[in-house]
Amino acid sequence: MTTINDSGPPRRGPLRGRKRPIASGAAGCLICSVALGALVTSHPQSAAALSSTVTTADLLGIDHNTGSYLGGAGGVIVHHTASGDVLDNLPDRVNVNAILNVGRDALGHDEVYAASDHGALYYQAGGNAWCRLNVPPAVFAENLHAIASLGSGRVEVVGTDGLIMELTGAAGCGATFIVDARVPGSPALNAIRHLANGVVVAAGDAGTMVVGHADSTIHHLLFSPVVSGTLANLYGLAPSASGVIAVGAGGAVIDGFLTVDPQTTLPGLVTTVLTGIPTVAGLRDAASDLGTLVPTVVAVGDGGTILRSVDGGLTWSVTASGTTANLHGVQLTDVNGGLAVGAAGTLVQISFSGSPAPSPSPTATATSTPTASPSGTPTSTPNPTSTPSPTGSPTSTP
Repeated sequence: MTTINDSGPPRRGPLRGRKRPIASGAAGCLICSVALGALVTSHPQSAAALSSTVTTADLLGIDHNTGSYLGGAGGVIVHHTASGDVLDNLPDRVNVNAILNVGRDALGHDEVYAASDHGALYYQAGGNAWCRLNVPPAVFAENLHAIASLGSGRVEVVGTDGLIMELTGAAGCGATFIVDARVPGSPALNAIRHLANGVVVAAGDAGTMVVGHADSTIHHLLFSPVVSGTLANLYGLAPSASGVIAVGAGGAVIDGFLTVDPQTTLPGLVTTVLTGIPTVAGLRDAASDLGTLVPTVVAVGDGGTILRSVDGGLTWSVTASGTTANLHGVQLTDVNGGLAVGAAGTLVQISFSGSPAPSPSPTATATSTPTASPSGTPTSTPNPTSTPSPTGSPTSTP
């Protein structure tokens, strides 16, 4: 057994770069056991004892509803179960940037969507073959980055050129999606989440944030731009007790407070850019445990970075992960912990044990900015010099 002290931020690696695992196991995969807020213990085990991810492809995303599905480069999809991991790859070798279990069908089978490059969107139920869904022709030119849902009948997908599209009608292989927003040349959207009362928030490059609500007249989502206070690329969102936490390039963390205009009853988001975040590594995803009054929030990113907040995202501390592989996705599966995934099939098992690390990061008292008036499309933001969008052409081989 090797004990690793939590002694500062890990080394950064290239964006979604391939790295060889630092511990051997079935299929050469890495399993790290992480005790957040305490010492971190890495458990080298024999291949028979490992909960292997059965692939060395870069894992680019994790199911944010259940944590039971993982998406990877080259069409790789892993069904992560208590009895072991099962490969269930797409028929096409496209990067699976996001995957989501949105609920169960009438027979009790998981309904799963996978979002990929080149406008490829897939659906599966009950372990049957993946079917590629028909999408509007304009979507073929876009890379799809993230999926959100509020049950099987409410599914939204975001991607490049500010794309937001949503499911209309029933789920299934014949499902129909419509485009709510798309402005060629506008910043890519990299993350989307459902909040309370049907509100949807999306975030992306150049600090882009939008907040959406269901319009009762036209029966689909309308989005308003949000002034985020940063030009950093934003890659991950996690619900918080008061709204949402956004994370991104250079260790950027944004606290978003959900508001409602008393006259129009339209939702808004008041944002604060937090300072004193104890890392400059790119943060690629975030997840929260809303089962407590003050939720725990975890963010993961480049160089094996893991940050933890025990006060709903206001202050943060670094926890060593036991790996220097880039981590691309995280999900808290219950109040006891969760799972992070990353480069070269890396899988990190996270457990909440011990006390939080001392001296959490201070926060700034930043000037918050309310949302702009609603519009059908997000407003383009000036193009800064910042970290590129994390998706690209598929290059990895499962």
